Amino acid sequence: MTTLADVCELIIDSEHKTAPKAPEGYPMVRTTDIERGKLNLRSALRVGEAAYRSWTARAVPKPSDLILAREAPVGNVGIIPPGAEPCLGQRTVLLRPNQGLIEPLYLNYLLSGPELRGRMEALSNGSTVPHLNMGDIRLLELPKLPVLSTQRRIASILSAYDDLIENNTRRIQILEEMAQAIYREWFVEFRFPGHEGARMVDSELGPIPEGWQVAAIGDTVKTLGGGTPSRDVAAYWQGGAVTWYTPTDLTKSGTMFIEDSAAQITELGLARSSATLFPAGSVMMTSRATIGVVAISVPPAATNQGFIICVPNDVLGQYHLYFWLKSNVELFL
Repeated sequence: MTTLADVCELIIDSEHKTAPKAPEGYPMVRTTDIERGKLNLRSALRVGEAAYRSWTARAVPKPSDLILAREAPVGNVGIIPPGAEPCLGQRTVLLRPNQGLIEPLYLNYLLSGPELRGRMEALSNGSTVPHLNMGDIRLLELPKLPVLSTQRRIASILSAYDDLIENNTRRIQILEEMAQAIYREWFVEFRFPGHEGARMVDSELGPIPEGWQVAAIGDTVKTLGGGTPSRDVAAYWQGGAVTWYTPTDLTKSGTMFIEDSAAQITELGLARSSATLFPAGSVMMTSRATIGVVAISVPPAATNQGFIICVPNDVLGQYHLYFWLKSNVELFL
């Protein structure tokens, strides 16, 4: 049996308090900044020099170290990239792989995989808020390790796919920006194909093309809100399979379509709260904690109370709704 402690030089917990924030400085990695396999340092809070020195007194996190989330959600892990100088936020753990035994990137993929994620989630069950204790982290059993050369080959192949995914994601974002520009050209500036021959008529919003209508969004599509099941009832959360978004899910994703949420709730949690299950393809906009982030849900899902959800129909489809919301964010601020 090989445990995580066997292949790591260092496994240490974060401070059990919040570091004082600063407008600029070193990134402080919170559990919400840990994505599967990566750290999202762009959204991380910052700490000043004094706080950084204090919070890294036991160990200075360095590239190729891993940061693991003990809760919210349990088991997310990311590797520190070259050049980064982060410190640990609450409920995180620093892992320093022994590179004579295990390739750090290989360990990163191993811990991100379904087998070890499942083990960590199983170890965290039994409490109201799923939480990994340090003893269970150190004794986490690992599958039999291949030799280092094979570990490096596996990590190299997987990272090449990750790079391809990242490049494609950037291309998709460019295409979304182009689509947004077309939307504004056609539906805001009214320079749609054939606009030269269109007759403009007066409306309460100003001149619009003849045949177009002005209507409230609530009169055109169904709008919904969200809710949060009680955190004190384990049956609302443990083993949940209902996708349940928070604003952080959307801000971290940064894409038009989203299908994964950091937390899931049970059918009982859905029934016993104000959360509402809405159909796949519905358009969500955050209404608090960063107002105006918009995304389309791939699966049927629910949200917490920080959202307005618009359900597309034959009058307004999902793309039209998406770009309308994106173009009118200032109306909701």
